[in-house]
Amino acid sequence: MAAVAVNEIRKKFGDVVAVNGISLEARDGEFMVLLGPSGCGKTTLLRIIAGLEKPTSGQILIDGQVVNDIPPRGRGIAMVFQSYGLYPHLERQRVALARALVRDPTAFLLDEPLSNLDAKLRTSARSELKQFQRTVRTATIYVTHDQVEAMGLGDRIAVIDHGRLRQVGTPSEIYEHPADEFVASFLGTPPMNLIEREGGSMGFRPENFLPKELLNGAAVVEFPFRVDRVEYLGSEHILYGSLEGRAAKREVTAKLPAHATLKGISPGAWHVFAVRETELRYFDREGRRTQHP
Repeated sequence: MAAVAVNEIRKKFGDVVAVNGISLEARDGEFMVLLGPSGCGKTTLLRIIAGLEKPTSGQILIDGQVVNDIPPRGRGIAMVFQSYGLYPHLERQRVALARALVRDPTAFLLDEPLSNLDAKLRTSARSELKQFQRTVRTATIYVTHDQVEAMGLGDRIAVIDHGRLRQVGTPSEIYEHPADEFVASFLGTPPMNLIEREGGSMGFRPENFLPKELLNGAAVVEFPFRVDRVEYLGSEHILYGSLEGRAAKREVTAKLPAHATLKGISPGAWHVFAVRETELRYFDREGRRTQHP
C-alpha cells in the first residue's frame, strides 16, 4: 500500500495554476524526492499533502485514508520546514528529525531542509539523513531544487515543472532515459546536448560524447566538433564548442576524465567526436521522448 497518494491534484491561486493535475504515490519505506526549479509547484504540493493548503480539486490519501477534510494534526504526518533559524548546525537538524520521529508518523514531509547549510555540511547532512531514513523505514517526501540532493537521496524522483509532473523514476531512469527535453535539460551538469533533427531533436550526455578514437569497435554517430574553450575541474575536463552542419539548442559540451589525453584537441580546432548509437536519445517536435529516430 502507498503511504501517501495524490490523485489529480490541482491548485489555483487566482488565475495562476500552481499544481496542474498531479497524480503520485510514495510507497511504504520509500524516499521520494520532488525535484524542480523554484516556483514549479513542488512545495505547494507538499503543503497540500500536509493539510496546510487546500487543493482546488483532487484527492489526498494517507495510509489508504482520504484526508482532504482532516486537519494537519490528524493526518499522521510530520513535516520539517526550511528555516534559517532551525538549521545553522547539524546538531539542530538531528533534534528536528528526532522530534518528528516521536510522533510515529506514516510519512515525513521535508521542504528543502538542507538548503541553508554550506556545501561541506550539506554533504554530511545528506549522508546522515539517508541513513536515518533507512533506519526508521518511514516513507519520506523530500522537496528540493538541487539535482545532486535528488540523485543522492531519492529511491525515486518526481520531476515537476510549471505545476505538471514530467517524469517519475529511479535516479538512473530519470538521468539515462529522460521523458522529455525538460527533464533531459534539467538534470546533468552540464545538461544533455540537444541537436535539432527532422521531426524533433536528438540528445546525448556530455560524458558519452567522446573523441572517435576512444570508441573503436562500437557502432557510433560521428560529429565534427569545434572546441571553443576547455575547463579543467580537477577530476575532469569540460569542452565547450559547436558542431559542423548541426544546429544545437545550446552550446555543445563534452566531459572527459582528467586522465584522458587532449592531444590535438585545443580551442579553435576541429576534431571528430562520436556517440555510441545506444547512448542517443530521441525527442519529437513537442519535446517528448520517442523510441526511434
